[in-house]
Amino acid sequence: VLRLKSRSVKLFRRALQSLDVVFVRGYVTKSVVEEFTGRKCFVALDSSFVIRDIVRVNKKSNGSRYRIVVIPRKDYFINFGRMGEYFEYLKVLRMLARAVASKYDVEFIITIHEIRTLDLNALRDVVKALKIVNNAKIIVPKTLVEDIVNFASADLVITCRLHAGIVALSYGVPALFTLLPGDVR
Repeated sequence: VLRLKSRSVKLFRRALQSLDVVFVRGYVTKSVVEEFTGRKCFVALDSSFVIRDIVRVNKKSNGSRYRIVVIPRKDYFINFGRMGEYFEYLKVLRMLARAVASKYDVEFIITIHEIRTLDLNALRDVVKALKIVNNAKIIVPKTLVEDIVNFASADLVITCRLHAGIVALSYGVPALFTLLPGDVR
């Protein structure tokens, strides 16, 4: 499981075994830690994984049209002085949309994930970038349930926002994370 020096692995195992209770974030980690320590551990409450039991989504079939949800993010680029990369991000998104739309009947939904922080400029920028594609529209959810239904009813989610992708994945929707190379470890 872990590729560490033997002494480090033993110390880590002993440290985990000395704890009264171990909580992990997901079920895969739970099984790895239980196998590694030989002890039972628990999954901490992570709303993105249990929310699917609260909000039921019935995928509507709209013929052969694919639904791709795009969650843009401009604040990150502004906050870290990386606007040049933001324009590159829009360019790549445009090329991807053009390539997909040339082969498939696609509906692009541009939306946000955080209800309180409306990054309307990012929404407008992406709509402009995708103007070459038919069937691109903005949906601004008013509630958390609308937000989740947006992701869960998609065929693909393209996002810079980690938690938006996690919500999509928890509903079995593939997510394409568009992260900057320097920010991925």
